[in-house]
Amino acid sequence: VSYGSHTFFVKAKDNAGNESSAASYGFKIDTTPPTNPSIIINNNDTYTTSRNVTLTLSASGAAKMMVSNYSSFSGASWENYTTSKSWTLTSGDGTKRVYAKFKDAVGNTTSPVSDGIEYQLPPTIEVTPSSLSFGTVNVGSAKNLSFTVKNVGGGTLTGSASGLASPSFNFFTADTSYRLGAKQIKIITVKFAPTSAVSFSDTVNFSGGGGASRGVSGTGQVMPSTSTMSPPSGAPTTRAGRAPITTAYGTSR
Repeated sequence: VSYGSHTFFVKAKDNAGNESSAASYGFKIDTTPPTNPSIIINNNDTYTTSRNVTLTLSASGAAKMMVSNYSSFSGASWENYTTSKSWTLTSGDGTKRVYAKFKDAVGNTTSPVSDGIEYQLPPTIEVTPSSLSFGTVNVGSAKNLSFTVKNVGGGTLTGSASGLASPSFNFFTADTSYRLGAKQIKIITVKFAPTSAVSFSDTVNFSGGGGASRGVSGTGQVMPSTSTMSPPSGAPTTRAGRAPITTAYGTSR
């Protein structure tokens, strides 16, 4: 029987030759799968920093659909057709593809369709070292030490260093902002100039990529004064490089 609508006509006749009126039964042969199948990830965004995405699905005449991260549809199962679905991409950065196929109420199935998106690891901050210890610094002097800020994730790490409420600690430069691609670094230098002979501590806060805080500490000291001592009045003096020699006949110089 060919594709399309068909009708059977049936009538009955008894042994005496009496015939019934004809009865009919109509049916349709459908071998056409759903049409115009499509799948779109995150409204056709070119990249994402989250593995959690939204799928937009479409197929005219679909009753069921199957979605998978794999072209083999391994582990996937049929589910009721819907035009929107939350989905989780596979782990690891790079281009990700999601596959879908659709079928109608009688089981006609489309060929698979897919869409791709670039998954970038989210930016993640790393600040080293874990703290800065300036040791002992003379009041009136200064010492510089530095933190290294690094984006150990993907995308772009945007943020700045802030904090340092104590007047004895300052950032070496006024601009403490950073905008770092993957694996890029920024040096943030802190200056310690103690205002008095006591111990100081403070905190530097780093924003972006999960954020971080690092401690700084140092101690101020006052240098002892130095003076030149003169020999008492009347004390013997010697010529440079010679010591006085005392004998039975007196002292020579």
